[in-house]
Amino acid sequence: MFVLRAEFLKFIYDVKKYRFNYAMGLISTLIFLMGLYWGAGEINKGSGGATLFVGLILWIFASDAISDASDHLFEERYYGTIEQLSITKYSLLSIFMARFLAVFVFSLLEIVFLGLPLYFIFSPDLGVFFSNFRFTFISIIVTISLIITLYGFGLFLAAIGLKFKKVGALSGIIRYLILFFSGIIIPYDSMPYFLKIISSILPMGIGIRALSGLEKGVVYTHLVLFCALYSLLILFAGIILFRMGIRHVKKTGEYSAY
Repeated sequence: MFVLRAEFLKFIYDVKKYRFNYAMGLISTLIFLMGLYWGAGEINKGSGGATLFVGLILWIFASDAISDASDHLFEERYYGTIEQLSITKYSLLSIFMARFLAVFVFSLLEIVFLGLPLYFIFSPDLGVFFSNFRFTFISIIVTISLIITLYGFGLFLAAIGLKFKKVGALSGIIRYLILFFSGIIIPYDSMPYFLKIISSILPMGIGIRALSGLEKGVVYTHLVLFCALYSLLILFAGIILFRMGIRHVKKTGEYSAY
């Protein structure tokens, strides 16, 4: 709890100090999302508006979750503080998990400030995801699974980055691969075969297809199950690799190298 409290206080202080920067960042992101929503809606002739809306909102998580752990790892190495963190009574993994939770809460607030204007401007029919208990349950499971997958993937990248220092630079590319090739902007059915393979591997690909099916009134049970299993697989793989990476860099003396 002490680590979690410290991370929250750090973020609150940062937001207060740079409130203007955060406000401008929210406005620019809103303009970007509005352009994407409008453009994709016109291209797809208004179909899939609810899935597009949810996908863009979840992508906000992706922009933080995938790069956050790698960025923090590089920052601690750059300032030479990672060794100090490693000798505290809290494990480095628990510190990163606390940061994930703090970032998640602030991402929720960001979604409120971005999602509400986007919803009132375009009025997507989100009721299709809650038309009955079954659809509601599946929508919640898929959404939670997608969020877990994104943060698990971010931890996975950080784990690889412990050994390969420049892996974190790939996070920006991965974020935009998710945006354009996971089925949010470009419908899965209209993709060529090789892009469909990439879409299925990307963290949000399977879940977006499951949500798209719900919008059409179809439940793709296998996609829902794959989405949930994929999220757990990525999360556990990230945790295990991160622990292994910490042990490796301690033995090789690369702990604070950047």
